Amino acid sequence: MELLQQPHNFKVGDRVFVTERYDPNLSFKGTIYSIMELPLNRGLLRSGNNNILVDHFYVKLDEAAYAKLLKRGSEFIYNGRPMVVGSIKTNTMNGTIDRITSQELFSSYETKLDPKNINAMLIWRIGYNIEKS
Repeated sequence: MELLQQPHNFKVGDRVFVTERYDPNLSFKGTIYSIMELPLNRGLLRSGNNNILVDHFYVKLDEAAYAKLLKRGSEFIYNGRPMVVGSIKTNTMNGTIDRITSQELFSSYETKLDPKNINAMLIWRIGYNIEKS
């Protein structure tokens, strides 16, 4: 949790390097798309002192980065709306996304999406290091 509450000086529009903490070979250039102060665990009911707010960083990357980083359950922004990846099929030969769907909350229904309309993905500081470029 300490990583999530570290002070930072990021702002929307900053150019950044995003690196996976557990695989430093996976590093990508991107741009801060949005920073939202949201509850640490949005899945829990907010009550009492459980309302810990942390910054959620959404970073715009290129499609090849999304093809490597997005997985089922990943949060991303699509046409300006927050979404969660349902299923994703990538083409490892050319680094593109062949098929991606969004998973509707509390539903088994998935909506097919156009990968070109992905605006950004959540870069959670527990899993990724973010540095200004």
